Amino acid sequence: MRPLVAAALLCVATASVAVADTGENHLRASADGIAALLSYRQPDDMTRGARLQITRHGSVRLSAPIAALTGFSRPTGLVVRNLDTDREPEVILDVYTGGAHCCVHSLIYRYDRAQRRYRFGVRDWGNVGFRIIDLDRNGQPEFRSADDRFAYAFTSYADSVFPLRIWHYDRGRFLDVTRSFPRLVLADARSAWQTYLVARHTDPRGALAAWLADECLLGQQEQGWRKVDAAYRRGEVGPRPGLTGLWPEGQAYLKALGAFLRKLGYARP
Repeated sequence: MRPLVAAALLCVATASVAVADTGENHLRASADGIAALLSYRQPDDMTRGARLQITRHGSVRLSAPIAALTGFSRPTGLVVRNLDTDREPEVILDVYTGGAHCCVHSLIYRYDRAQRRYRFGVRDWGNVGFRIIDLDRNGQPEFRSADDRFAYAFTSYADSVFPLRIWHYDRGRFLDVTRSFPRLVLADARSAWQTYLVARHTDPRGALAAWLADECLLGQQEQGWRKVDAAYRRGEVGPRPGLTGLWPEGQAYLKALGAFLRKLGYARP
C-alpha cells in the first residue's frame, strides 16, 4: 500500500479563510453542536501563534495554543466528527511536519463529560497518512492507513511497501481492527504481490515484506513463507547493485523479516 494524503482527504470538511488586515488564517469546522476554530499566522514557511477554540453547544470549552504547530509544521485539516459510539463528536486537527515525505500527525480532542473539558491525544501517521471512512457501514468510521514501520526496514523508501492497517478510535484509544476486514487485506496483498512481480529483478524486498505481512493477517503464514523462500532460492533477495550492505540480503533478509513480523505482531512465534 502506497502512502495516503490526509490533507486532501480531510479538507472537504474544512473551511479556510484568510484575513488580509491581520495576516491571520482561520480553519473552521462544525457538526452536531460542536464548532472548532483554528487561528494561526504563516508569514513564511513557519506557523506562528496557532490557537484552537472549541465551542460546545454555544459554550467555549477549550481555548488554547497549539504547541504542535510551532516551527515548520502547518495545519492541513480540521474536522468535527463522531469517531466512536459515545455520540460525542471529536475534533480532529491534522498537522504536517514538513520534509520530503514526512510526517502527518492528528491531534484528536474528545470531550470528557465527567470533567467537563476536552482531552487530546496525538496520533503519528508517519509517511503514510490516512482516510476516515466507514468501511463496514455500521455507523462507526474506521481510520484506513498503512504500516509506516515498513519504511526503510528492508530497502529504500522508494521501494518500501506498506501493508494495510485499519483502526477504530474508542474513547482516546486506537484499536487495530485490520483482521476484521479480510477482503481489504486480500486486495492489499494482491497489490503488494503485483509490485513484487514488477520489482523482482531490481529490488523486491520491500514488496515481499509487505505481502507476507498481509498473508500472515489472512492466516496464510506458512504458504507465504514458502513463496518467500522460493524467491530467496532464485536469488531475488540477494545483493543488489548499489545497495549491497545497506539492508539485509539473502539468508539475513529471511531472518530479519521473520523477526520483524513477529515483533510487530503479524507472525506467530
